Amino acid sequence: MTLEEQQRLDNSITIIKNEIYQMRKCLESKHKFMDSLKHASNFLNELRTSSLNPKQYYELYILIYDGLNYLSNYLKDNNKESNNNYLIDLYELVQYAGNIIPRLYLMITVGSVYMGLEDAPINEILNDMLEMCKGVQNPIRGLFLRYYLIQKTKSFLINFENSSNLDKVINFIVANFIEMNKLWVRLQHQGHSSERARRVEERNELKILVGSNLVMLSQLEMVSKELYNEKILPEILQQIIRCKDTIAQNYLLDVIIQIFPDNFQVYSLQTFCKALLLVNEDVSITDLLNSLIERLIDYRKRNSTESLGDFSFLKTFVEFIENLNQNDPEFNIKNYCTILNGILKLSLIYSKEDDEVLDNLNLIYKLSIDKFNLIKDSSEEIDDFRIILKSIENFEDFNNFFKINDDNYFKLFNLQSLSIKKEIGTLILNNLIDNDIRIDNLESLQMVFKYLNESILVKEDKHQVSETKRDLFGDSSTDNSASNELIELDIYHEFLNKFLHLVYNKDYKVQYALLNECEVHLSKGNYYRTYPTLISILIRLIRKRNFEKADKKELVNMFNRISKLINMIKDKMPIKALNLNLNCAQISNECLLNNISYEFFIESFIIYEEMIIESKIQIQCLMNIINKLISLDQMIILDVEDFNKLITKATLYGSRLLKKTDQCRAIYNSSHLWWINKEEDAIAEGDDDEEKEDSAEPEETGESHLQENANQISLKKDDKRVLECLQKSLRIADSIMDNNVSVELFIEILNQSIYYFIHGNEMINVRYLNGLIELIGNNFKEIGQTNGQIEGPYLSTWKHYQRTLKYIKEQRVVDARFHEIAI
Repeated sequence: MTLEEQQRLDNSITIIKNEIYQMRKCLESKHKFMDSLKHASNFLNELRTSSLNPKQYYELYILIYDGLNYLSNYLKDNNKESNNNYLIDLYELVQYAGNIIPRLYLMITVGSVYMGLEDAPINEILNDMLEMCKGVQNPIRGLFLRYYLIQKTKSFLINFENSSNLDKVINFIVANFIEMNKLWVRLQHQGHSSERARRVEERNELKILVGSNLVMLSQLEMVSKELYNEKILPEILQQIIRCKDTIAQNYLLDVIIQIFPDNFQVYSLQTFCKALLLVNEDVSITDLLNSLIERLIDYRKRNSTESLGDFSFLKTFVEFIENLNQNDPEFNIKNYCTILNGILKLSLIYSKEDDEVLDNLNLIYKLSIDKFNLIKDSSEEIDDFRIILKSIENFEDFNNFFKINDDNYFKLFNLQSLSIKKEIGTLILNNLIDNDIRIDNLESLQMVFKYLNESILVKEDKHQVSETKRDLFGDSSTDNSASNELIELDIYHEFLNKFLHLVYNKDYKVQYALLNECEVHLSKGNYYRTYPTLISILIRLIRKRNFEKADKKELVNMFNRISKLINMIKDKMPIKALNLNLNCAQISNECLLNNISYEFFIESFIIYEEMIIESKIQIQCLMNIINKLISLDQMIILDVEDFNKLITKATLYGSRLLKKTDQCRAIYNSSHLWWINKEEDAIAEGDDDEEKEDSAEPEETGESHLQENANQISLKKDDKRVLECLQKSLRIADSIMDNNVSVELFIEILNQSIYYFIHGNEMINVRYLNGLIELIGNNFKEIGQTNGQIEGPYLSTWKHYQRTLKYIKEQRVVDARFHEIAI
């Protein structure tokens, strides 16, 4: 605002305030009423200006409205003391004002009071004021004048509404709306073309004045949806279309969407959609339709227990799209997809109430396919259709995904690029997982894999490097793009692995068949990323079986199938394959299939020897092998010869480890393979008493036997082999150059020896323990000490030793043998 404009506005405000003040003084003196009208006419003259913008004009309008409101209240109060002729005469009198702006504002002010009289000719007054307002054709002045008319008559029109007067009220408001819209549009064409942007801004500031008429229409309680659709909406739409103004069409159509009730919107949808086909090209049909759809969706969410009843309105949207294609074949593809997505979103949110709604989806997918085929040759890659495919996430119940006729959906899916297919495949999996939807039949499983086979399970070889090149130059996967793709691949398979856990049926055989179907489809992709999960689920399925009643042949076939799957992944994932073999060995042992268990261990040994190279991983794998061997109670009892072969091999592996510390720990842990105790209730109840008696002899030879000791049963007891393992580990520990590491290992071996001493190993006696303690003590004596205290790297080792000695002292309370140990 320039300084000159500000001064002009300030002057007008000053004049208006002074004149209002003078008017009020005259009204307080009943003998000066005519003078008060003169003052009112004076401050109304300030509204005759054409030099103010809408905001400045509105500032004056507010001041004047307050002043006229004071006059109006005075007339109402004074009318109680006068006869009706007073207002009639005054209504005629103000129409003789010299200027049209003061004349019409005073006419509306007096007329609004006059209509309140008991026998007032209401229709004549309304028509008179409405007609007289045509005399002001300046857009800004005319808009504010008509806005004043609708404000002053608002409360009366709403109260005047009844069955006989409803049409008259509607006609009055619609007629005022039409005239205001014409003035509003005319404003766009005033002034030089260089001021177009300024005119647009001014029009946006004035649009609420025009919309106020429609707001009043929406507040008429007696208007039914039939009357709205047959009379009100067609007249409003006719004006909106005829004005051919983009700003007016965008704003007023949105007002219609926002202010009239939801059931009105549904009932009149066909009429409204037909009008959308006739608007200017620049009008945002997409935004308008989405605004309407979002309103219906919000209504559904607010009233989840209610329904809009007839779902035929959804087909109206589809008909609109078909007509849009005919009228404008080159309609913006992004906007087209956005509209379709909105319609799908609305359809899907009602899918729980009526299965017929699902049929509507097929039509929309068909329209999408037709549009895609029409434009696919004009663009290298079209990704706008992804939002249509992603619309399935709006299902209230994602189980309905399996109910849709997915022929067209899959055709549309198959037309997309691989990146979009992967996005949709992941979306399907994610929704199944989040909603915990069980896949319990072959049809549903095949439907899901139909999409996965074309997306996540597709192998991409564009970043594969030949083995020779990798050997010479190293793996290029450290490149950022390749690294990102690997991360993305991991995400895809994370969802896929989670999905496999949803494949479930209470019937054991049905679930097994479903898992076999999964295997067929997974084999088409990077199966080494998914087979481990599938194998784990198969193992869990076997574990759930009642082993005593299970068909052994059936179990053998299952284990053979699992073994085949493990062999397929061992080249890519040797550690995973080794651990899976060990798990299968343990389960097959529980099934009393010791031959199968033995074979799984042999497979684990082969993987260990041929594929496990790194020393840190070797020791971890070996510890797993030892732990699983200890759990093979049935093999120990029934096939001790095979068991001895396995534990001997495992012990040899320990002695061949690269690091001496690993050798030492592996061998003293291997000693437990020759001394195995189990809780009594962990042994199968079907063990024969004769087997227990016959197994007494192998104690001397190191063979398996059963011996009850308190609540435990010894499955294997070979004192000599245990001693040999501990002695060998001691020799290895003693050969280590680092004295601190050597002493730490001595203490660990001492702890192992105490375990065997407690459990009755005759070779590990008091003399042996005393010798170990003396050895450890001598080593600590050789360590330099400060003020008799161990410091530096030996401190943690010393604390470990002290905890061990403390344990020995505590055991003296419960076991007299510990008194003989010299500490």
